[in-house]
Amino acid sequence: MMRLIEFVRTCEKETGTRLVTFDFEILFFLYVHGPSPSMTVLEATSASLAAFVKALKRLTEEGMLIVEQGKADRRVRNYDLAPDVRALLAENLNRLLASGNAN
Repeated sequence: MMRLIEFVRTCEKETGTRLVTFDFEILFFLYVHGPSPSMTVLEATSASLAAFVKALKRLTEEGMLIVEQGKADRRVRNYDLAPDVRALLAENLNRLLASGNAN
């Protein structure tokens, strides 16, 4: 699945055009990697810090993400997909793979 993101980033570089939103980058990263500290998620996106914080806030307010304080360091905020969002993404991805249209 990470090959998909690599493909998209290559296309973006070659065309000079933004193809996916920061929201998609965040959601896809969390789908693949599970709960992650905010700075780890930021590094996986092409967003500036300001755009990233704005996207995280919006996705959290919309109920798409859940956030927890770190257990070892309470200053760390760990983000994950809301369970219903994870289930929806899994269902759609499984349907796509089963249909053979993922190529």
